[in-house]
Amino acid sequence: MEDGTQLGPFYELETSSAVKELKPNEAIEHIHKTYHFEGSFEELNKISQNIFKLNFNHIYFGN
Repeated sequence: MEDGTQLGPFYELETSSAVKELKPNEAIEHIHKTYHFEGSFEELNKISQNIFKLNFNHIYFGN
């Protein structure tokens, strides 16, 4: 915002495709998918354990 305040929490994600020198008419494809989940700590922890095999209780969140 112009006055220096923040509209809300903002996170920027960036990805890059693999580096490859392309020959004329050659192409590569890069697919990126971003998913946004909302829920309680417990609900999100279930998703994390299911997808990433990562338990939030084993992560230090700085609180």
